[in-house]
Amino acid sequence: MNIDLRNVGMRFGKEFLFHDLNYTLKEGEHLAILGYNGSGKSTLLQVVSGAMMPTEGEVVFKNGKDLIDPNDQYQYVAFATPYAELIEELSVEEIANFQTRIIQESMTAEEIIRMAMLENSSNKSISKLSSGMRQRLKLSLAIASNS
Repeated sequence: MNIDLRNVGMRFGKEFLFHDLNYTLKEGEHLAILGYNGSGKSTLLQVVSGAMMPTEGEVVFKNGKDLIDPNDQYQYVAFATPYAELIEELSVEEIANFQTRIIQESMTAEEIIRMAMLENSSNKSISKLSSGMRQRLKLSLAIASNS
């Protein structure tokens, strides 16, 4: 699958965060997005993932030559970010089980917990985890997603 950014721009007020961005993210390709705080890295990723609509241009998902309906693009993206919150009242084990039952993950809850290196904290509530532990859990949940 490829993701085409076609003349993508994002404006807040009268200022463009980015403008006229054209790029194809190719299957199997790795890309690092670098920039200063406030330069638009997270906003760009939200636009690519479909969480935000660009002010201009379009993001097109293609599977081979077939275009993927914009309403179905979310099925192809897993997104982990520090500001996405987890349900704090749930334990690590409960949230991993929730993901595997509801969102049909490609891994078991135990595998997700092991990948996050949280075996010794599986009964802890999310509210008791450090920010690093939370981020590892979010990354593991994203990696395990069936997207």
